[in-house]
Amino acid sequence: QRLASKGYVIVANPYAVDFDYLATADSILERYEMALPEVQRRCGAELPQFAVGHSLGALMHTTIGSLFAESMPRYAGAALIAHNNKQLRDAVPGFEDIVVPTLAPYSEISRLPSYRAFIDSASALRKSSIALARDVVGTSPATAAYAAILDDVAEISSLVDQVPSLFEGIAAGQREFTPTPDELRRALRTSYALPRTLVASFSQDSIDESDALEACLQGKPGVERLRLGGTHLTPLAPDPTSLPASLLRQTLPASAQFDDLVSTVQASAMRDLD
Repeated sequence: QRLASKGYVIVANPYAVDFDYLATADSILERYEMALPEVQRRCGAELPQFAVGHSLGALMHTTIGSLFAESMPRYAGAALIAHNNKQLRDAVPGFEDIVVPTLAPYSEISRLPSYRAFIDSASALRKSSIALARDVVGTSPATAAYAAILDDVAEISSLVDQVPSLFEGIAAGQREFTPTPDELRRALRTSYALPRTLVASFSQDSIDESDALEACLQGKPGVERLRLGGTHLTPLAPDPTSLPASLLRQTLPASAQFDDLVSTVQASAMRDLD
């Protein structure tokens, strides 16, 4: 939203988390190619295109840039933020000792006739609850901040729909992503084709692998490195320049001191990213 406010055209591409990164990357490309003609119709065919991704999103763009190099869009460059390419057992704490044994019964549960009906009912209940909340909040300017919160809740809660298939895969014995981390690193060294790449990381991020990514791209053209303060979750935090302040001002009395406090928090939170 902040980039869009500065005049950039943003194509936000949703995707489902899957053990098959190739299938996920292919679906991302397909959706982007469906949206691109409309973007070019509105903004011109020569509009430069950049790939931007955080964590798994960054991994998807490195997958596309190396294993789909011949079919990917004509990207002018990429910003890869907090890239992560760990094996599943390294990415999830206690995966082998806790997660796998805990999900072992899930294989039998998922085969029960009532299982799918329960999953579908839970998803429908979530969607109808959010729709009801939207009706209650309405669309007036006075409730715009609360409507924005509901938009965020709807997006975050939709991730719950992906959990059952992941649990089913783990219970069925899936332990690794495709391609494996080693396979992707080899592809990056030999086939990565984007002309410019910004590799960005945060100072407090124990699962970041930007250093390893930079090493894989050694010798590639236009690679730049950016180190920021913050954590792996910094890009996912709500923008403190808009929603929190508007909500607080609706519930607290206006005062110069309060405005100063809001401004200080905003400046502190956004300093590294700006």
